[in-house]
This record gives sequence, structure tokens and C-alpha cells, in this order.
Amino acid sequence: MGEADKNVKMAKGTILLDYIRAIRSRKDIPWDKYFTKKDLEIINGKIFPTGWYPFETFRHCGQFVLHEIAKDDFNVVRMFGKFTMKNLIDKTYHTLAETRDVHDALEHLNNIRNRFFNFTGPLSEKLGPKSIRVHLENDPNEPELHAFCYQIVGSYECIIELHGGKNVNFTWEKQIWLGDKTTSFIITWE
Repeated sequence: MGEADKNVKMAKGTILLDYIRAIRSRKDIPWDKYFTKKDLEIINGKIFPTGWYPFETFRHCGQFVLHEIAKDDFNVVRMFGKFTMKNLIDKTYHTLAETRDVHDALEHLNNIRNRFFNFTGPLSEKLGPKSIRVHLENDPNEPELHAFCYQIVGSYECIIELHGGKNVNFTWEKQIWLGDKTTSFIITWE
């Protein structure tokens, strides 16, 4: 895959890799229930971390993981987000663990995330020494947005814990799938 098409939502191969590994490990599940022919070509092909792939494929991978691996359990999705963030830190983005301050690390994560997509990803803002607000502007018709938010919580939880935070909690502030214009949630920790 080449350059990101500015008119089509795209995702970097880096964030597809853990999804693809999880999917490939489950050949016992009929993939055609979730994936288009184009998706299957990507899933069965070589994923280039710096390559650009259709966001639709990323979404379909998320649906597969939510329904077939997590069995619609949002806490499993949160743990998957934590796992994938740990993988990204260990393999590529070491600086996220090396930053001394959790808020600096989370700001750095926002900057990195903006390289994962050719559109604005989740953004966080500092509310206090041990709290942030995470804001997403997504299409309300994206059925997996709710699960994606849990995955985001898991990724932030990973960063917070790497910097010594404990007892990470989150509360919904706005939920686009319930009719709000945007989605936001507050994450706090001790």
C-alpha cells in the first residue's frame, strides 16, 4: 500500500498488525462474515508498518476482534487496547515509556496517533495532575465506535501505568451512539 488517499479514510499498517495477528490465529471462524474480498487480500498479504490501508479494513478487523475474540465483552477490548499499546511501545515507540511525566507521554501519544490515520484521531487534554479528558469526533454510524473507545481507554491505561499510575478509571461524558454530537470520556488515576 502506498500513500494515503486524502479523500478516503486510511490507517497505518503499524496499528493493523496486532489485529491481523489475532485474526490469522482464528482460521476456525468464517472470515467472510466480516471481511470483503479487498479486506481478505490485505489480511492474507504482507502488512507494511509504514503502508496505508483502508480504514474500512481497520474497522472490519475491529468488528471481528470485538465479536469473535472478545465475545462482545468491552473489558476484553480494553485489555486488547492495553496489549497493543504495550506492543507498540516495546517494538517501535520506546519514547512513550521514557517520558518522565504521564501527561507529556499522553501528549506524545496524541502526536503519534495522528500519524496512524489520515484524519484526526482521539485527542486528550489535561484536566488535573491525575486526570484527562479524551475527545473523539467520529461518524455516529460507525457501529464499532463504542468498542474503539474501550480500546483507547486500554491504550491510555497502559501509558498511565507505565508512569506509575494506579487504579485507572474512566467515565463517559458524551456518547455519540446515544445521540450526543461527539464522544468524550474522563480518565482518572491515583
